[in-house]
Amino acid sequence: VAPDGHIYGVPQFPATMSHGWVGGKMWINTEWHDRLDLEMPTTTDELYDVLVAFRDRDPNGNGIADEIPLSGAIGTWDAEPEYSLMNSFVPTDRSSFIFVEDGVVKFSATDDRYREGLAYIKKLYDEGLLDPACFTQDLNQLIQLGQNPEIEILGAYASGHVGMALDLTDIERSRMYNVLVTPRGPEGQAYYNYGNPENASGTVFAVTDKCHDVARALEVIDLMYTEEVSVASEYGVPGINWTEAAEGEIDMEGNQAKYKSITTRVEQSTTVRDNEFKPFCMNDEKRTKFAIITDDIYNPDSQVYELRLNQATMAYIDQLEPMETLPVIWADPDDAEIHAQLQVSIVNEVKQATTRFITGDMDLETQWDAYVAGVENLGLEDYVAYYQKGYDDAMAKTAAAGE
Repeated sequence: VAPDGHIYGVPQFPATMSHGWVGGKMWINTEWHDRLDLEMPTTTDELYDVLVAFRDRDPNGNGIADEIPLSGAIGTWDAEPEYSLMNSFVPTDRSSFIFVEDGVVKFSATDDRYREGLAYIKKLYDEGLLDPACFTQDLNQLIQLGQNPEIEILGAYASGHVGMALDLTDIERSRMYNVLVTPRGPEGQAYYNYGNPENASGTVFAVTDKCHDVARALEVIDLMYTEEVSVASEYGVPGINWTEAAEGEIDMEGNQAKYKSITTRVEQSTTVRDNEFKPFCMNDEKRTKFAIITDDIYNPDSQVYELRLNQATMAYIDQLEPMETLPVIWADPDDAEIHAQLQVSIVNEVKQATTRFITGDMDLETQWDAYVAGVENLGLEDYVAYYQKGYDDAMAKTAAAGE
């Protein structure tokens, strides 16, 4: 705490472009589409029909009903398909279940649209289209499905990026899977989890009262904010792992590239690294500034994988309406601590009930009202009010700055 009573810190800069803008992506086997003469599903009804075809029409052609239409995993990055699917009905952020609609903060998991989504997802589960294992298996088990030897068995899956379930060096298998943009629900709605790049991340570095040399600490932070150190921190040593791009080499945004990889992305991700440290201060804008060696987005070399992911992200942004996002909320420490406790209890209750409704352990027809009442009794009104106050305060500051 500074003498004036404030706590100061520095933020992580927002990225100008990052595949992480959109969370909760889904990926689907488009080669199976071609074999079965199917179209990419754009509605929940069409997705249901595609998954039925994956289940019943032997798309891998081995004469065995071994296909898993849709799967995912727990305990990893955005790999729970039920929450990706829920965005066809109501904006759903599985970390908070909070969204903003016309300036009003709302809670998705007690909304009637959430109930409608549960009914749809339960139908997929009941008919063997949604893998029961996705509620218990970890990423390693999902990888076993995606990398099943000899023949592909996985129709679609949720994950933060497509390579979480695939071996990207297996280009033939990798080519089969492409992004599935949130299908539109019964009223034509579709949403996605959007990390607004204009929102700074809040304080990621601060000097505490344990720091014995503040000036030296700030010199280190200044260095970490420079572009050279930022690039080196993630991509390694200049001249060994990367170099400046030559004139005429193009980056993934179509501009003159600034950098060029010497070692491939596969080499970087599969070897032990002792020359990177991922600084917390910088953004990942630099990823888009590397030269594109080939337009083949399935080639695992160089920065091409980043191009593939960015194209998938832009498919969401181009096809769906942008969502309102919450700004970084600055709150009284006591209020923030109470909120954190509320969030843990409320989010855990919602996730447990979501799984139980889908699997039939809870009855959606007879137990929905009791579930809603139970969530409300955990302090839902205060939970939402915290976000609303933070949103209103941030909007007021933005308006004042504009004046």
